[in-house]
Amino acid sequence: MNLSYAQEQAKNFINGQALLIACPGSGKTTTVIERAVHMVESGIDPESMLTITFTKAAADEMQERFKRRCNVQTTFSTIHSFCYKILSRRFGYMPDDILKQSEEWLFIANIFREHGEAPSKIEGLTKEVMAGISYIKNSGIETSDYNLALVDQDDFLRIYEKYEEYKTELRKIDFDDMLIVFRDKLLSDSTLLAELKTQYKYITIDEFQDTNNIQADIFYMIAGDDGNIFVVGDDDQSIYSFRAAKTGIMLDFPKRFPKCEVINLDTNYRSGKNIIDAAANLIGNNVERFDKEFKAGRRTDGNVIYKKYETASDEADGITRQIMKMKEKNADYNDMAVLFRTNMQAVIMVTSLIKNKIPFYATEKIPGIHEDPIFNDIKSYYRLSEGIERKGDLQRILNKPGRFLKSEAFKYCTLDKEDLFDAASTLKPFAKEKISDMLWDIQTLSGKCPKDFMAYLGNIMGYRDWLKESAAYYGKDESEFLEVFDVLREEAASFNTMKEWLEYAQWYEQKVKLAAKKDNREGVCLSTFHGSKGLEWETVFIVDANEGVCPYKKAITEEEIEEERRMFYVAMTRARDNLQMCYTMDPAKNINVSRFLIECQS
Repeated sequence: MNLSYAQEQAKNFINGQALLIACPGSGKTTTVIERAVHMVESGIDPESMLTITFTKAAADEMQERFKRRCNVQTTFSTIHSFCYKILSRRFGYMPDDILKQSEEWLFIANIFREHGEAPSKIEGLTKEVMAGISYIKNSGIETSDYNLALVDQDDFLRIYEKYEEYKTELRKIDFDDMLIVFRDKLLSDSTLLAELKTQYKYITIDEFQDTNNIQADIFYMIAGDDGNIFVVGDDDQSIYSFRAAKTGIMLDFPKRFPKCEVINLDTNYRSGKNIIDAAANLIGNNVERFDKEFKAGRRTDGNVIYKKYETASDEADGITRQIMKMKEKNADYNDMAVLFRTNMQAVIMVTSLIKNKIPFYATEKIPGIHEDPIFNDIKSYYRLSEGIERKGDLQRILNKPGRFLKSEAFKYCTLDKEDLFDAASTLKPFAKEKISDMLWDIQTLSGKCPKDFMAYLGNIMGYRDWLKESAAYYGKDESEFLEVFDVLREEAASFNTMKEWLEYAQWYEQKVKLAAKKDNREGVCLSTFHGSKGLEWETVFIVDANEGVCPYKKAITEEEIEEERRMFYVAMTRARDNLQMCYTMDPAKNINVSRFLIECQS
């Protein structure tokens, strides 16, 4: 196999410490495999070699590629799998001793269920708590120093405590405990550490930029102060701080091992030169990184297009039209991807693809936005306005927006003027006026197209302001509420009648569930920036390249902005030949182009 000078340099490095900085599309995995083969051919015992990578899929792929080149057994593993193997062999841990993530989910979800949380909110709350628990354990911070967006800190601390008690009662540890237990065994058991040092004399760490403090402790203890440790990664692709990954661990590696050799795989064999140059312009604005000069390994320029649209719906429809044109020219749907910062942004794109019968799949779950309480409110208002009321519709919207009406008084009412006035007569004088206003609004909604229906409900009736007030009352981030309403409002504009929109909503939920199935990988790929890492396509569309989205509105500190920039860089470098970055503009509504697009062109 023909390797570049830098790849040969990495392949031939065996003893000591080395840091391999590998840019996107640089043949990193090939280099790691070729080095492993070369080590065996040089007389190194394959059983003394340990290669750790980020995912089981990556470990399996490396193992398979190594076997095709070398008919011996060596270890390619994730860090969790490696730690479990040692804990099992040395201390008798069994699979039943590890709490499954599904068990953790059920335990935490039941706490929310018992406290009367709305069923539609439980999944999001549970995921946030699980992520918080995992972050605390992997970062080593105090529980009191961690804040969540959706869950009150005191509630989180109580749930965390109950969860730890639950595991103790079961005599189990969870996925994250496994690393902590293993690290602590290495610290307390010098015999075990000596055995592992003797067994694994050559350690390779892939995706080193995603390492957290616990993992780094484990790697460094086994390698020793002057052992053979070869780490591979790209600091520009460090995007997992929410999992407690620390970019600084990779940046500080040469300080931790002063004799380490630094090797740069700086040639990108994936993307066209214009794509590489635009991405380099962007990432060069980060300060906390290794200096690099990127080279193009292909003799093709590649296309970089910056595309402006009026609205998110225009953007989705414009991308869909381009996908259809490319398909007419025999392009493969499987060679196309639409990437976005958060999965909520997929909703409008899904609508456009479904309406044009374009197959698609998703790397992550697409939000079931039509199962949200906000959409249920919209449906209740629609049925009331069209005289097709269902039981509970009136009670659902009675104080949405706030009308200060005692719900108990209207418990058995339907949308009948006399019944409502009779019930209101038992309350304060303003109640009848509020009922009259409500009836007028419901009548006004009748017959409106979805776009006008949402405008009247959100702005004239004050439903959107009520969402803000509700968020403040519950101590939640208002953006979590408003984002759902605004996406639904944008989606509504694509339909002529409410009946058509509601029928589509049922179809949508079926389609997105199918799109998220792991065995469904046919069609245009829809992915978040995070989900796209490690993947590549001929053509990539990046949507909503706007301030507040890229970088995300919650990114405040310079450290957070730099990670947002790395995410955008990862998304850009997924493209082989065609990269289109799309944005909407409406300065009056404070919707402006992302600074990242400006940086790409500087």
